[in-house]
Amino acid sequence: MSNALADLSAKQLRHAADLKEKIASLTAELDRLLASGGAVAAKSTGKKSKMSPAARAKIGAAQKKIWAARKAKAKGAAKKPA
Repeated sequence: MSNALADLSAKQLRHAADLKEKIASLTAELDRLLASGGAVAAKSTGKKSKMSPAARAKIGAAQKKIWAARKAKAKGAAKKPA
């Protein structure tokens, strides 16, 4: 099997080269399609999703409300044992 290329005729070698070129062309086309955001993405791009400023503000306000409630509860619990 190590001499498989030597056993092929010129016509078979040309056909193999044509197939290899076609595969390379199709692979390049597939890469372009996936890179341009085609219908099917096979691999992750590694980009982080971005949050809108409004959503960030809403989450921040909710978190401050939670912290304020915890702080108030801690102050209330500290005054009772006195």
